[in-house]
Formats: sequence, structure tokens, C-alpha cells
Amino acid sequence: VMTGESLEKTGVRQLREVAEFVPNFSVSSGNDSSTAIRIRGVGTNTRNIGFDTRVGVYVDGVYMGQSLAQNQDILDLERIEVVRGPQGTQFGRNTVAGAINMISNKPTDEFELQLLGEIGNYSSHRVGAVLNVPFTDQLAGRFSVVDHGRDGLVDNITTGTEHNERDGTAVRGQLAFTGDTFTATWAADYLESDRVSFFGEAVSDWSGSIPATEATDSFEIANNIDNYEEREIWGTSLNLDFALGDYSLTSITAYRDNTIDRGQDTDHSSLNLLRVEYPDAYEQTTQEFQLFSPDEGRLKYVAGLFLYREEASSSRRAIVGEDIGIVFNALAPPLAPAGPLFADSFAGTFGDVDTDGWALYLNGTYELSDRWTLGFGVRYTEEEREVDYDLVGSVVDIGIAIPTAAIFGMAVGPVDPATGLTTLNFQDTKDYDDVSPMVSLSYALTESTNVYVKYSEGF
Repeated sequence: VMTGESLEKTGVRQLREVAEFVPNFSVSSGNDSSTAIRIRGVGTNTRNIGFDTRVGVYVDGVYMGQSLAQNQDILDLERIEVVRGPQGTQFGRNTVAGAINMISNKPTDEFELQLLGEIGNYSSHRVGAVLNVPFTDQLAGRFSVVDHGRDGLVDNITTGTEHNERDGTAVRGQLAFTGDTFTATWAADYLESDRVSFFGEAVSDWSGSIPATEATDSFEIANNIDNYEEREIWGTSLNLDFALGDYSLTSITAYRDNTIDRGQDTDHSSLNLLRVEYPDAYEQTTQEFQLFSPDEGRLKYVAGLFLYREEASSSRRAIVGEDIGIVFNALAPPLAPAGPLFADSFAGTFGDVDTDGWALYLNGTYELSDRWTLGFGVRYTEEEREVDYDLVGSVVDIGIAIPTAAIFGMAVGPVDPATGLTTLNFQDTKDYDDVSPMVSLSYALTESTNVYVKYSEGF
């Protein structure tokens, strides 16, 4: 756990920076579209919309979604929890490596105003404000905003642009109503960022055959196109807490919308050989119910029901540049003279993946003695995924028709008369189900130190 005070003292401003202070926890840097969070070395940096992340990120119990939404700004948080190992018997989505829980400060019954300001090297700045307003004895609101920016660290010697810079704004608002037997909290948030991303330094020429000779110094690249990345992430949630005698019931209803538009110089050189453009978009609706046992006695547990719907879409367009004749000369010499005819032709994938799932889970502890505690849990998950993908490509006439998709080694479909493009469609539906158990045994050395052994599964 990192408390809000620790976050302030350490200067942590984004989730990826938390990894500097938490063991067995790492977050990739340089771009946000394929953020890779790893716990105990387990994680992934894929941006395939058919895959889940290995680590789940939650804000106030709401699953944030795929990798583009994981690097959240640190904004008015009470604490951040890093939970290691497979999760799913306590909350939300099933994850195989762990979960990150970001807990925000809730509205209170006292007026509060904070103004934030920072400056640093590389023209870094961060300004923001937090406002808490008690409207009545039962209704309060809390609103926060932060804007940050920083120049890049990596020089592109071809275009003169500095890569790996930051520029983003995040806003969050909450309204909380406290009744005699229930509490209702409505929250909404919005994040946008626009950055010149960094996808690595070339160690060879475009062909991989000789060492790079264009940008030989560290923190230098020689791309003819500047990488870019534009994110827009927003969502809203309603959290209801009911007192049912000694028990309590929580309902979390949430909607998330995450989009990103990304472009990259794929050949990592000053030559105009190939660039890739691929926007991704996700719409996600979740509903979760949690029943908590009385907080007395040796046995304590939480039982839950989780419902999940996600609609994901992805486009990946690999676009040929005017210097492609150099590649043809090396790999397919007969095509070299026709290189200029391939300029701006493309091959790409355009796909949708829809996911519907539900899960039941139970997690509990039983105090065997003052020091020994037995933990147990189980989760049952059912999920259906429906995929609809098109492989699309230009057709270049050099005397004979050559599908661009064939040059990239992609499957080539028939030419669509309406578009003049080759199109090959793939559709499929898959069903999954899984039972994921957990059992643990812990011993309290002191009031603040435990040792434990744990077995848990995820899928």
C-alpha cells in the first residue's frame, strides 16, 4: 500500500511511477497505448483487442479496462494497493498476475480547497486543484483537476522533434449522499493526453543486417515521421452501499469509454519505408454486487456477482512509403523500379471483438487462533467472445495487379468492387468457463507483520 501522503512525498504523478517504490511491480514507459504492467514478472504489452491485460487496474472498485487506460494520473487519492498473484475471488475481473486498486478521497462534511503547483526540468509543469463542498448535512461533493506537461527526452535528429514528452489533463468529480441505512456515490472522470511517443531506439538499419549509423548516441532517433499518441478516457459510476442488519450490500454500476489514436514510424529510420496507424476503441459496461458478512466473529467473507460487457474495435493500417523501392531492391529486385507506384498503398486489419461475461465469487477468512488465519476463495466465470475481422489491402497496377497484402504476407481476399480493395473476412464465436480456487494460511508475527503461504488460480 502507498498512502496519499506517501504519493505526495515521493512525487508520484502517474501510476507507472508507483513501480519505483513497490517491489515485484513494473510498468513500461515511453507510450500509453500498450502499457505493460507486470507483477512478479508476469504481464504483457500486447494491444491485441482479443487479449485481456494480465494485471487489472481499478479505481474505487471500477475496472479501468485494457492497456491504454492503465496508466492513470494520480489525482486526489487516499491510497494505492498492489495485490499480487491471481485475483478474482474478491472483486471484478479475473486477472492472472495481480491487481492495482486506486482508492480516491471521498466527499466529506467539511469545506476544503487545495491548490497544487510544480515546475521542474525539461519544462515540466503540473498544476491542479481539489475542492470539497458540503451542500447539506447529507450531500457533499468533491471535485479535482490536474494538468501536466513535460518536454521530450529523446531527440529525433531528422525532424528536430523531442520524443517521449507529456501533455495531459485529468478531471474527476464525486457526489455523495449519506442516508440512515445507505450511501450513494456518483462519480465521473475524464482524461485526455496528447504526446509524441517513444517506441525505442534503432540498433540496426531498416533491414536488421548492419548496425544503425544514423543516430548512434543514446536518447537519439532518426525517424522521418514523428510518433504520436492521443488518448481520451472517460467514465461514470454509481456506488450504492446498503446496511442489511449486521450484513452490508454494495452495488457498483459503471460505464467506461476508452479511445486512442496512434501512429508510428515502423522502419525506425530517416527513410520513408513504412508507417503504421492504428486507433483502438473500447466501450465497457460493468455491474457488480457484493454481500459482506458481519464484521464480528472468527468467520468473515464477501460473496459477489460480476457482469461484464465490452465492445472493442481496432484498426491497423500499414502504409507504404515512397522509398519502398530500396526494400524491393533487396528482397524482390524485379519490383524495385515499380516502387513509387506502391507509395501510400496499404494493408491492414479492421476488427471488432465483443465480450459478454459473468462470474460468481466468494472470499473469506477464518481465525484459527489469535495468530493463525485461514483464507479461502473460489470463482466461477463464464465468458463469450465474438470476433469479426477483415484483412484489407490496396491493389497496385504495375502492368499486373499486385495486392499490397500479399507483400506483407497477409491472406489475400477477393477484390471488393465498391472499394477496389482486397477484403478477407473472419468471424468466430468462442465460449469459456473456469473455476478458480484460492487457499492461504497466514501467521501474525506482530500486529503489522505477517508471513503467509498461498495457492491461487486465474485464467
